[in-house]
Amino acid sequence: MAQYRYTADNRSALRAAVTSSPLWDAYRQRNGLSSSSLSVDDLEEAAKAFGIAFDIFGTTKGAKRGGGGFVPKPRPHASASLKARASELAAYLSEAQCDYLADIFADGAKHGDALTAKQFDTVFDMLGRAEYKRRAASEGKAQAASGEEKAAEAPKAAAPNGDTASQLAALLASIAGQAVNAEQIAEIVDSRIKAALSSVPTVRIELKGFDGELRELKGHRHPKFATLLKAATSRMANGFAPNIWISGPAGSGKTHAGKMLADALGLPFQLNGAISMPHELLGFIDAAGTYHATPFWEAYEKGGVYMFDEVDGADNAALLALNAALANGFATFPHKRVERHPDCIILASANTWGLGATADYVGRSKIDAAFLSRFPVRIAWDYDTALEIAISGNESFARRVIAARERARAAGLKVIIDPRASQAGAALIANGMTEAEAAAATYLANLSADQAAIVEGGR
Repeated sequence: MAQYRYTADNRSALRAAVTSSPLWDAYRQRNGLSSSSLSVDDLEEAAKAFGIAFDIFGTTKGAKRGGGGFVPKPRPHASASLKARASELAAYLSEAQCDYLADIFADGAKHGDALTAKQFDTVFDMLGRAEYKRRAASEGKAQAASGEEKAAEAPKAAAPNGDTASQLAALLASIAGQAVNAEQIAEIVDSRIKAALSSVPTVRIELKGFDGELRELKGHRHPKFATLLKAATSRMANGFAPNIWISGPAGSGKTHAGKMLADALGLPFQLNGAISMPHELLGFIDAAGTYHATPFWEAYEKGGVYMFDEVDGADNAALLALNAALANGFATFPHKRVERHPDCIILASANTWGLGATADYVGRSKIDAAFLSRFPVRIAWDYDTALEIAISGNESFARRVIAARERARAAGLKVIIDPRASQAGAALIANGMTEAEAAAATYLANLSADQAAIVEGGR
């Protein structure tokens, strides 16, 4: 029988501590438990087995119902994999960082080797920077910029209540951190940009558009544009092009690709963003009996490339009104039933695959499975370095933005530096700003001083 009484928050916190323990999977299988149906007794027994001090989560049985009780911070992140990664990157961590990581892991050891969200973010960021140093050193054979390596001091104290943490502290503190030469990092990043440019050749496409005109497409095209073009010009057994879902990060050129597709095929381009009500797609009839059309209706009845932009930011209830139109070849609009035009090509662009929010795109919805199934062709649309430089308006600044993005990715920073910064910065420079001023007003504006130093590579 349970020893303590728990508030809803406390019980959730205890459940998180138990199920995030590295011992949980084996324990669950051995005892035939499910994380979704754990009773208070189950939680207490598991906590005992894992060495989790579960008394801090509840109040005694004699306490007044609904009474206090300390609500600890949830610990949703297991630390085992981070410990292993820290050991691998020990040579690229400073002595102070080693000590700090050892303290965090020691605290996690007291709670079943589980970390709070804040602890996890701190460790992840620190190890991301160390990984960046390691990659730079291996690819560019970087030398330490600060002179001779110093022998590290012994750890201040053995981490309490956990031999693993104590051993890790000794290991991490055994080697001092190494600085990385900024010039060599710049050379590495520049080589990556050159490699990306060389791998995306100028595309030459010749085709007859839906208007009967023969067109030759020259110049830079996204590496996936040919795939998009083939998908849009293919026809299923029902005579229509398959609906296409395009997923990629912000600023990767998804909307631009839709417009280019329409131009290539000689079709009108129709666009709308995220919606919250069905009438934004289907239109409506006002009090005077006049039908107010929408971009979707225009493309559906008259033909054209229709792009539902930011679809994963739309309301699911509104999207359901579109299901029949996407699958059946006809749609019921407020004023009449409309047959789908054979030259109607339907695209959906998103930052995700419709499966819900991600670490970067926290405002994205989990899209109804029936709606997702209406888009059988799915194309991943990442940043295209060559196209970004070609359309930026300032090659030098575009290269600077791309280099910053590469450094941020290598360091594991949770920041978004997209091609829109290249275009906006080019406009600012054309209007009299220096490159440094344009950088400060665009991709550096929302970064901390430490983050800015990393992405700028010591400029």
